[in-house]
Amino acid sequence: MRKILAFLLILTVLPTLAQPRHVNPEEVTSPSIDPQFLSSFYQLISSYIMSGNLTGSSDILNHLLNITAPPDIRYILSRFHELAYSENELLRAVYSNLKLARDLALRGDLNGSAAMLNDIYRSLAEANLTYIGLEDAAREVERRVGARAGLVLTAIAKMIGNCSAGASDLNETVRLNLTKTELNLSSLRTEAWVGDSVQLFGSLRANGTGLADRKVIIVADGREVGSSLTDINGSFSFNLTVPYKYVPSILIYAIFIPNGSDSLRYRSSVSNNVTLKLKYITPYINISVEPGNVTPGGNLSVNISSSIVNLNASIYVFDMLIKRVLSYYTAIGLRVPDNISEGPYKILVLSEPSGVVGPGREEASFYVRKIGIKIDVNIPSYMLALIPYKAKICVIGEGNRSIGPYAAKLSISSLSMETLSNSTCTNLSFSLPPLFPSGSLEARVLVIPNGTEFRQDSVSTYIVAINPIMVLVALLIPIAALLAYRHYRRPKLKVKPKIEEVPEVPKAVEEEKKPSYSESLKSDDPVVKEYIRAVMLVEKATGIQLMPHHTISEYAKIVASKLGDSSELFQRLSYLAEMRLYSSAEVDPSMARSIRTQLELKLGLKLPSI
Repeated sequence: MRKILAFLLILTVLPTLAQPRHVNPEEVTSPSIDPQFLSSFYQLISSYIMSGNLTGSSDILNHLLNITAPPDIRYILSRFHELAYSENELLRAVYSNLKLARDLALRGDLNGSAAMLNDIYRSLAEANLTYIGLEDAAREVERRVGARAGLVLTAIAKMIGNCSAGASDLNETVRLNLTKTELNLSSLRTEAWVGDSVQLFGSLRANGTGLADRKVIIVADGREVGSSLTDINGSFSFNLTVPYKYVPSILIYAIFIPNGSDSLRYRSSVSNNVTLKLKYITPYINISVEPGNVTPGGNLSVNISSSIVNLNASIYVFDMLIKRVLSYYTAIGLRVPDNISEGPYKILVLSEPSGVVGPGREEASFYVRKIGIKIDVNIPSYMLALIPYKAKICVIGEGNRSIGPYAAKLSISSLSMETLSNSTCTNLSFSLPPLFPSGSLEARVLVIPNGTEFRQDSVSTYIVAINPIMVLVALLIPIAALLAYRHYRRPKLKVKPKIEEVPEVPKAVEEEKKPSYSESLKSDDPVVKEYIRAVMLVEKATGIQLMPHHTISEYAKIVASKLGDSSELFQRLSYLAEMRLYSSAEVDPSMARSIRTQLELKLGLKLPSI
């Protein structure tokens, strides 16, 4: 009786403790999320955005989308993070397109640059619109959570300003009616040794006329290597020192960027590419490994021959790095680690480049293999419980080699015995316990050699175990069951029971129906009132009651599948109620009333009075 009373007391108290979080968020206690934890991430995001690393800020914001937070502030944080992520993605596209538009303008493709600018301005306009909502979401985060969301807001605002200024500058350049320039580059040589000098020739012209005293930048293999001034005819030359790049070929081109008054008269231009094949010596390296198959703990002999001497080389094997200066013939002795696994391995030799001698590379393979063992087991085929037995175990390695100390483990069902031995054969004494099961059982012998060069192995055989005690018990059980059955089947004197009249039990008074949770909700806000009335309609249509632990968005998702076509109207009204409650946004009550009226007509239900 006491337990029943305690249970009823819990059921009575729990609903009073449940907090209607979706009605008045201001009454909710402070969230458990750490504001300093969020602020540190916001600081990192803002530094990434300010430095132009929008990919890094995008990665962090993407992880923050899945942050765990109490239900009362989950909507606020998710709204801010989603808007910040969208804004970051827009700015990342603008930042990338701006670089591409500048490159097109530099190469004289003003039409392509202008087309890119249209996309940039469209994305900037969308970013400015998103920023309005982001600003409101940041204020809510700082007010409700206490995290410094304004850091991200400030960084995004500055990035929008920088991108807008860059787009404006580029737009002014594209709109100018500049004269197109032509830049040509050529070389008398198509191939050269690394470190050689190669003479380059070219010309800079505008409308067929050479431009004198203009600076032309020379770029080789993606790096600026120098510049040259054009003469009176617009021609120029440059003595290029071939870089020490050990690749098949490099690309060379020239760039003209107008300066001063030229920036208002001429377009920048890029010359044609000149391909220069590079020549260098590749050293010949040969590696031999003996033996090809080695055991753990064994010795390995590595012989390296090189066509060029005094080369600094790095040798990689067994997660080790060995530095050597190679001669025509270099020998290295290695010991294989004891705890290494079986399988194929490689030894890699890399020589460092020096002058006209390029890098060298060679590798060789070998196999680490443990020595197999052979196990012979002599054990009785039939065994009785409580009787001592002996199992003779003999172990020998491949090629009749002694394996030294080893551990032998015998397992029969749940029975396990182990012994250590240093001889080829050993005897293991054991007996089956009194309650050991009878039947055909597997006897497994596992041998673990002490030496790492030998492979552990196991063998299995089958025995028949006979336990007289368990057999006797198995015979007694059906006999006892049969005797009990015969005892209870004996006929007994039957007495006809007296039939007593059962008094009529009065029907229990039907409990007064308690009002639903939605009927207990009260609010002076007209938008919230319309939402509550809509909830009553939805409860009557779906049979799903609004509970104290439900948020507005959670309840809308739960009843969506039951409402069918009417789900969209209820979700719209739920969204207006969220905006009114969580963000204190201005919402037109007539719009909420109109949506509720449409929902009532769609469901075909009469609105209950509240």
